[in-house]
Amino acid sequence: MAEDNSLSLSSVHTIKQFSDLTLICGDESFKAHKAYLCRHSPVIAAALTGEFIEAKTNEMVISFDLPTVKHFIDFIYMGDYDLSTYTASDILSSGCIAEPGAATDGVGKEIGSYLSAIVHDDPFVLTQSEVLASGAADSTVDDVDSEGVDSGDAAPEDSHPIRDQLLQHGLMNSIADYYAIPKLGALAIKKTTRFLTDNWSGRDFCDFVRGFTGSTGDARFYEMLSDIVMDHLSETLEYRLLDNTDIVQELSPHLLTTVAHSFRIGGYAETAIVTVSSTVSSTLGVHFQATNTFYAVSNADVATSIPFEAIWTKSSMHTIRTIHWLLNNKPIR
Repeated sequence: MAEDNSLSLSSVHTIKQFSDLTLICGDESFKAHKAYLCRHSPVIAAALTGEFIEAKTNEMVISFDLPTVKHFIDFIYMGDYDLSTYTASDILSSGCIAEPGAATDGVGKEIGSYLSAIVHDDPFVLTQSEVLASGAADSTVDDVDSEGVDSGDAAPEDSHPIRDQLLQHGLMNSIADYYAIPKLGALAIKKTTRFLTDNWSGRDFCDFVRGFTGSTGDARFYEMLSDIVMDHLSETLEYRLLDNTDIVQELSPHLLTTVAHSFRIGGYAETAIVTVSSTVSSTLGVHFQATNTFYAVSNADVATSIPFEAIWTKSSMHTIRTIHWLLNNKPIR
């Protein structure tokens, strides 16, 4: 839902002539307004009011792929973004000659196929092509048919609309984290969760997580991913998502917190019981107390401080399988 102080498309067209800042993404540029951008982002405000080059030139380069930048601009002016269309960004484009109220539906169809070749030196920023390449290189699971998309005709073999939309929502969270805009970050999480609820595909979700891990600094996004992993643990194990040590290191604090929280809700008093291997317990032992063949976590909050540097071994996988059985009263084969 758009913010109360968002603009209409006709209003955006009207104020375009009063632009005092140019946003640059590759070969595209947009006539923006410092007041709107600085109101949302303290990072941009600092760049435009300090001794940085942006304050002198009134130009700012945004090192994300073009679809992400356009949806970012849409949010700044409209308070929302829609992956199926562009709104304010089309009007504010330097090449736009549209009349007030002109339709912009359908101009966002290149999402998932447009791959920006412009990458600046910031190692944090990734384009869609880099993220997808990372996920593809790490995948160890054979391709299966896509799920959750009603496309009529069979999709091309290299078409992954669910994964691509997950990636775009993820990049919206990434740009929100980069420019310190928590409202946009929360909106991206909400849209990601809703999209997965309506279009679940275990294969596409796992491919997305493989490629996207490390692309945002927003802990809330990883917490959301961890919740989904636990909700669909059978499939994520089937697709070997947790075989990836980097993913486990990123998600493990949230996974442990989720498990502990689930046990408390399930009536296991103030203690979450999980079995752990000797390999893992040697790393986590400082936070755990031995109770026969189990280990007890007395407070779920300590899970966020656990250094999970142990290698994700088969015995560790048994831990996850045991957790799944305890939470669902049924084993994973």
